[in-house]
Amino acid sequence: MTRITIPSQICEFISFLCFPFCIIPKWASPRIFVKMSTNLFSRVFIFTVFIVLASCAKEVKDALDETTLSLQCANLVREFDERNDADSNRNCTEIVGDINEIESTCSDFLSDSTKESFAQLRAACENN
Repeated sequence: MTRITIPSQICEFISFLCFPFCIIPKWASPRIFVKMSTNLFSRVFIFTVFIVLASCAKEVKDALDETTLSLQCANLVREFDERNDADSNRNCTEIVGDINEIESTCSDFLSDSTKESFAQLRAACENN
């Protein structure tokens, strides 16, 4: 085992850094300082890694939630198109209700062409 000698100024500095966490007596050997500073460093490092991972997990969760919502909106538009294709004589009240529902929940995810086709369908229903 290699013996490490630490100057007293470094020991006092380490004592100053560790003061908020523990009180180190003046008679403590320099090896205790090295062990305590290593222990403190590892705890701070682990805590920092945990904070970074937690913030990354939140970003991933938010991105996943947004992706899930956009897929749900795409399915709503697809189902709306399938219902209109299956029954060309659908009631205008049903069509406008479906359009309003899709636009209220999915307005951020709708393409401009989809919004235009919804506006045309709504105008055609209002003209009837």
